Amino acid sequence: MIDKLIYKRIYEWIKYENYINLLYFSNEEDVWLFHEKNKTLKRIIFTKETLQSIHFIVDKMNLQKAEIEHLINNKIRHIELILVDEDNITSQNIDGVKIDVINHQKNINQVMHHKFIGLTKYVKPQSKSYYKRRIFNNQLIDNAITKFSPITTVLIVLNIVIYFVLLFKPSSNQSEFLLENGALTHFNFVHGDYIRIITSMFVHLDFSHLLLNMMSLFIFGKIIEYLFGTWQYLLIYLLGGMLGNLLSLTFDTHSISAGASGGICALMGAFIVYLITTKLYKPKFIIQITAMFILFMLLTNLFNNVNNYAHFGGFIGGILIALILYLFKLNKNYFWFTLFVLILTIFMMLLNIFTQKENHIYNRLAMSEFETGDVPHAKNIVKKIIKHGYENDETYTIYGLIAAHDDNIDSAIEIWKKGVKRFPNSPDLNYQLALAYRSIDKYDTAQKYIDRAVALKNNKQYDTLQHEIKTFR
Repeated sequence: MIDKLIYKRIYEWIKYENYINLLYFSNEEDVWLFHEKNKTLKRIIFTKETLQSIHFIVDKMNLQKAEIEHLINNKIRHIELILVDEDNITSQNIDGVKIDVINHQKNINQVMHHKFIGLTKYVKPQSKSYYKRRIFNNQLIDNAITKFSPITTVLIVLNIVIYFVLLFKPSSNQSEFLLENGALTHFNFVHGDYIRIITSMFVHLDFSHLLLNMMSLFIFGKIIEYLFGTWQYLLIYLLGGMLGNLLSLTFDTHSISAGASGGICALMGAFIVYLITTKLYKPKFIIQITAMFILFMLLTNLFNNVNNYAHFGGFIGGILIALILYLFKLNKNYFWFTLFVLILTIFMMLLNIFTQKENHIYNRLAMSEFETGDVPHAKNIVKKIIKHGYENDETYTIYGLIAAHDDNIDSAIEIWKKGVKRFPNSPDLNYQLALAYRSIDKYDTAQKYIDRAVALKNNKQYDTLQHEIKTFR
């Protein structure tokens, strides 16, 4: 029974405390663990030992210290030896090695304590063979899935909570719902709503979209958090997702983008870099990971508003970030060069984003509602546009059309005149005013506005109206 509890605690050290099992030394009766952050080497021996053999073990461990440091590419500051079921030996220090003895069930918690013990008591206990299989498993992906991944867990929970909170917010259509709740558009970004480049990663279209992304995040999130560590993983996920969104804004000014898939694709790109740089897997395995990325792309395209630019951008971004992290340790010159390339790429994307002609997505939404007959909703959207300072000449054109439908032509004329005052060089507003004044037989005023419209823009429709007004004057 005591052996099972000790194997359980070893498994928990590996899962929750980020200990690494040094499999090239370990066997089932002699387990070697290393903690990278604390620089601590722990060895747990299940076989009976004498005081003389313990001195021999300690001497050998001290002699092997340099060899182990070379193998793990890390320094060892503390060495601990844990002896199981020893009655004639007491806890002590021998030549810098701390020795602890577990001779009954009561002192397991004392010797093999960890900060997640309170959590693990709610986890269903498994068999001794189960814990052994997990401890001595040499498969990278299996080990990653086994590990406790706090950041991945937080990200998944956050996405799920946000989805269900937004689910109860009223909205007339999906586009407006996305716009009101942090989805990304070129229009919002160039008007200073930069936070959407992050918030859009936590907004999903529907439950199936959320489910696909969270399943993918669970797998690749746990793998990358295991391989790169907490903060590097978070950097890859967030910055990779942001780079994907920037690429999307560079080439697409029309779409509404939402979902965690850009960040997930960044994790896939980082995984490929890890496999190549560590030379752990053959090219065939890397091809399989790339195929998984393509399959993920195909599955996400089953949903509306899916932005493949964000997927490819996230994938390439993940590759670049992982490469920069790798080069930081390997070669500082290559590191600075690759970082410069990334910064230059971001600058070029931003330059392109802010120099492209904007597509006024709110005007488009208001006009769509107006054309489908939901005039009150269209009017409400226009009022929100003006409230947020997003209005342009097209906004006043639509607002006037709504007023003409809702009230009368005089109300529309007042709105269009206000628009012309704000945007005097708008051919469309001048044209609308010419149409309006012609409809109430004020041909002289109509002539003034249509002449202005024709002067501003060469348009066959304008020419026709100008000819009609001249004829009827």
